[in-house]
Parts: sequence; C-alpha cells; structure tokens
Amino acid sequence: MTAPRFDEWIARAEEDYRAVLALDPGDLPAIVCYHAQQCAEKYLKAMLVLHCAEPPRTHDLIELSDLVEETEPRIGEVSEQLHVLTPYSVSVRYPGMHVTSEDAMVAREVLFGLRTRFRAFLGLDPPT
Repeated sequence: MTAPRFDEWIARAEEDYRAVLALDPGDLPAIVCYHAQQCAEKYLKAMLVLHCAEPPRTHDLIELSDLVEETEPRIGEVSEQLHVLTPYSVSVRYPGMHVTSEDAMVAREVLFGLRTRFRAFLGLDPPT
C-alpha cells in the first residue's frame, strides 16, 4: 500500500471537520470530541506527507507534532491545544471515559483555532 497523497489527507481532515460542525455537542459529545481529534491528526499527517515523511500509525497528536516540528518549527505554538484533543483519539470511543457537552464545545473551539493555524502552516486558503 502506498502512502496517501497530501490532498487526500487534507480531504479526510475536512470530512472530520464537517462532522464536528454537523454534530450537536449536546447530543453526541464523545463523537464531536473524536472527530475534532481526528481532524487535527489528519492535518498533522498531511504536514508529514508534504515533507516526504511517512506518517506513523499513531493517534498521539504530541508524537505527531514532534515529528512535524523537524520541518515546521511553528507547530510548537499550538502544543497546548494539541494536548486538549489528544485524549479523544481512542479512549473516547469506548465505555469508561465520560465526556460532557462542555468538553465537546471546548474541543470544537480548539479545533477551529488549530485548523486555521494548520492551513496557514500549509499555505492553504484560510478556512471558510
């Protein structure tokens, strides 16, 4: 299997972004948090692919940002926001992790800021 191209990673990230917009944080907070994390993860993997690196099979946003930092030092500017979303990668999909609508609203807001920054780092059009 060959690594997906940059534009494929961006398209998948945008699918997760649209899911975050479409879902009600009050009704589906865990799913909103999950898709927020997934959107950020896919943007980070797009950054790796852009610089000819194979994205590792990890959901850890901090691990991914450490790899991205080798070619995009500004990624450190969003480290705090990445820490907010990282827990929502796997645990949130299974019983045991309680997520509130407030958590989902925070995850959405964090993602909105991250997406803007990611697109700027990548030289993409500002988000609409």
